[in-house]
Amino acid sequence: MQSSSFEFLRALVEAAGPSGSEGPVQTIFSDYVKPYADEIVTTPHGSVAAIRNPGGSPRILIGGHADEIGLIIHHISDKGFLFFRAIGGIDLPTLPGAVVEIHAAKGVVTGVIGRKPIHLQESDERTKVEKIANLYIDIGAKSKAEAQRRVRPGDPATFRSGLIRLSADLVSSKAMDNRTGVFCAAETLRGLGKAKPKACVIALSSVGEEIGADGALTAAYDLDPDAAIAVDVTFSIDQPDVTDRDWCEVHLGKGPAVSRGPKLNESIVRLLEKAGKKGKVPLQYEAIAGRTGTDGDRFTVARRGVPIGLVSVPARYMHTPVEVVSLKDLDNVAKLLATFARDLTPKTSFAPFVSR
Repeated sequence: MQSSSFEFLRALVEAAGPSGSEGPVQTIFSDYVKPYADEIVTTPHGSVAAIRNPGGSPRILIGGHADEIGLIIHHISDKGFLFFRAIGGIDLPTLPGAVVEIHAAKGVVTGVIGRKPIHLQESDERTKVEKIANLYIDIGAKSKAEAQRRVRPGDPATFRSGLIRLSADLVSSKAMDNRTGVFCAAETLRGLGKAKPKACVIALSSVGEEIGADGALTAAYDLDPDAAIAVDVTFSIDQPDVTDRDWCEVHLGKGPAVSRGPKLNESIVRLLEKAGKKGKVPLQYEAIAGRTGTDGDRFTVARRGVPIGLVSVPARYMHTPVEVVSLKDLDNVAKLLATFARDLTPKTSFAPFVSR
């Protein structure tokens, strides 16, 4: 991965952007794609679309979501401790001991999530996952009044976790779900080069996926694509406690995972396979029997309905502060999608049923 792309990835994952507060991420995305886009559009919800060749045909949307899981402060105790609820699907066992950043009106407030010391726990307490209602954030305040001067109910919080390299290829951070999708959408535009594609290519950074993906639905309605590809993370099975009986045969570093299933358009799958062969990009596959659990589900119901594909980045430890992905996979996803988009013409068919 070239250094400018790596620093873009670092900026994306280290930015704070829980659902509803994606502004810093969208600024980073907009600044990066500006040289590669003819037009940048922001929807009322805050999704940002970078458009290449607006008058081209077909109109293809390639999108990742900017938001990350997080917390929201809902109560301040008399002793100044902050109680919270989850924004999105938090993996509860990862919370005790986590360092968090609360995004308050006067700036970032750092806190730690605490629980009763193990020495004082009853035997049954030591083996159970604590309910989120019993956890709290300590910001060092000595009273409710002191805490209220720094934070208030409704302030969001995110994990403090920067990008770290585990090896030459593997990196870890919070928010790989799904800043990697945003990264790949942006890198797709860059990968198109200076040549003008026949298609209109839209790189989308959507908002609110972790709480229902309304941002994807409204963006797709506004942008009116002929087809769309959601880019998100998927489960890698190459860790000790996950096997191919839990999920599909997907591994880090072995290429993008192309999804197949009843919600996925088979014509798009075949076009992706063609692009993979042309670009010499290795592909993996995942089978999804129903909803994909991504922005793609919302793309399908925009306006008259949008044919969708799903290309996924293999990841370990999803919805924790230490999600792990492969840089090689990220480069290959962007290469695959740029090749796919470059080969589209006004005659390209996204017919819903094709013969294998």
